[in-house]
Amino acid sequence: NITFVGTGKDTTTILGGFGIYEQENITFKNMTLTNTSDSGRGIDMHNAKVELIDVALKGCDAAGL
Repeated sequence: NITFVGTGKDTTTILGGFGIYEQENITFKNMTLTNTSDSGRGIDMHNAKVELIDVALKGCDAAGL
């Protein structure tokens, strides 16, 4: 049970990405994820349950979600 909370898509930006594997109850709220590397991923999930609420993914070259 982890929640990442920003203050809005226009004000909170995370530069980088997340790898979530075999986890549940992960929530992202009110933010933008930006990853500009050649193999950049926004949120890379495998066998996971993730909830996105008011989240934008930008510049994710290999995969947004």
